[in-house]
Amino acid sequence: MLSLSCRVVKRFVYPDSTKAKRPIASIRKVTPHIVNSVKHRLEDLPPSAKLVYKTLEHEGECTQKQLINETMLAARTVRYALTRLAEEELVEERVSFQDARHQVYWLTD
Repeated sequence: MLSLSCRVVKRFVYPDSTKAKRPIASIRKVTPHIVNSVKHRLEDLPPSAKLVYKTLEHEGECTQKQLINETMLAARTVRYALTRLAEEELVEERVSFQDARHQVYWLTD
């Protein structure tokens, strides 16, 4: 009977049934696509956008004013960061129910 278990050796996956010398698949292909997708999209963003992303991750829904207070960034920088995050489809926005003049931002799922 063939064994279907695998072992990981130095970044490569080898089947246990054969002691093959060449790799069947690299570990990068085994990792979840979603996690890599978010990390990949964040890599090319400016540090301010990464800070705003992490703040939204920690605080949850926030208005622009709350993000300015939490991150201690200038209003223009927070606006730019939110624009870049929205372009990468990492952030969504809606009108605040408490004050229709403000937008509420949160991370996409």
